[in-house]
Amino acid sequence: MSRVALFDLDGTLTRTNDIDGSCFLAAVHAELGVLAEADWSRYRHCTDEGIATELWLRHVGAPPAAADLARLRRRFLALLRRAARAEPHRFDAVDVVAHRPTGGPRENRTAPVASVHHTENTWPM
Repeated sequence: MSRVALFDLDGTLTRTNDIDGSCFLAAVHAELGVLAEADWSRYRHCTDEGIATELWLRHVGAPPAAADLARLRRRFLALLRRAARAEPHRFDAVDVVAHRPTGGPRENRTAPVASVHHTENTWPM
């Protein structure tokens, strides 16, 4: 039996780009006391840790300590959990279709193996 783990990368499997961004910015504001820029293209790095490091360097003058990043992550996850309870529709999944790559004919390579659609918040958090 095969086991598969799926990871959502900023809205790939769930429509969470907006809520993810707003919760991250709220966590930064709560932990660092600054209103960070919501235009992610203005940052050198696109990961949460990269953005946090850039903000700490800009506003504190030093990179965040491991404890700072851990506190920011905890706050961010708490805000996401609260948002998931208050507005579960903001965590709806996109339609997912899995394909099996094979060496066979083109029709076999692009035939869906499985299709999943969630209409409500059923993802554990």
